[in-house]
Amino acid sequence: MTGIVDSAAAFPALLAGATPRQARKRREELLAELGIAAKANSSPSRLSGGEQQRVALARALANEPSLLLADEPTGNLDSASARDVLRLLRRAHAAGQTILMVTHDAKVAGLADRVISLFDGMIADDARVVPASRKATPVRDILELRG
Repeated sequence: MTGIVDSAAAFPALLAGATPRQARKRREELLAELGIAAKANSSPSRLSGGEQQRVALARALANEPSLLLADEPTGNLDSASARDVLRLLRRAHAAGQTILMVTHDAKVAGLADRVISLFDGMIADDARVVPASRKATPVRDILELRG
């Protein structure tokens, strides 16, 4: 028997035209990556707030949308669950998905390619973030000038 969590995580993929087998495979992958595969047959009332949040993320990613809007995706999660969520979002982004994320966590924001800071509803800063692996070094600067 399929549980509510199972159905909720698979439903968007089915709506997007996936076969039941494809939807089931995607659901299993997402729930496992988010550490809630064991809760697949649970009802929402039996899940903690963090587990419900991870089910919502699985549902949002089920049909691999080109744009994902994420409002505080790690806000109510413990550190291990937050790492799982961020790892999954990083993989989704690497696969070509655009992720627009709202967060108050500077560490989470630091993982983004671009950070737009708001103050009193106005843009206070708009910066592209250069990953540590791509930051310029004197040798890299010289090589780029010759490029």
